Amino acid sequence: MTPACVASMVIPPPIDLAVYRVSRHAAERVSLIDLLRRAFDRDPHINWLVRQDHRRETALAELFVLLVNEMGGELHATADRQAAALWFPPGGGPHWGAQSRFFLRLLNLAGPLRAVARGIDLKRLDRCHPARPHFHLQLLGVAPECRGQGHGSALVEQLRALARAANQPVYLETSRRENVAFYSRRGFEVAAETRLSEGLCLWSLVSRS
Repeated sequence: MTPACVASMVIPPPIDLAVYRVSRHAAERVSLIDLLRRAFDRDPHINWLVRQDHRRETALAELFVLLVNEMGGELHATADRQAAALWFPPGGGPHWGAQSRFFLRLLNLAGPLRAVARGIDLKRLDRCHPARPHFHLQLLGVAPECRGQGHGSALVEQLRALARAANQPVYLETSRRENVAFYSRRGFEVAAETRLSEGLCLWSLVSRS
């Protein structure tokens, strides 16, 4: 084997998939918000929610700042900061004031002509949540260039471990059929399928014990 061949076989360093909680005032929150924005750029649910005109990019950025910094959820990330998840513990969903601000901001995020219909549809989804206390996984995003490397699984397993220790389920929604398969392989089952305006389909999933 020539030296040139040896040089070409450099083994990349292992990916650090340890998961940690990101504190409220951590500097990396800005980059993680941008990571989530990029991860969800083509997501059907997100694009159904935000306006699709020349102000789309601004609305998209504003949406993720609002979700991550103002709604009260817990932000977790992999140590390499290439994936992040936002979730609420049992009984720790957005308080009334945060929800009110969200629906007021929806006028700008969705556009005034779509905001009312979107707000009604979002309230319909509340009925899909389990009746018992549960964890709510609201967002899980992986940098597009890092998908398929185990980041999503690491975040899901961390949350599943917390839920099992508390003997409570995890609830989530997705608008991608391939995500249904991903979560099904990790202990989730479809609890409801909801058809929203403009034909958007959302699957609600709950973790099995």
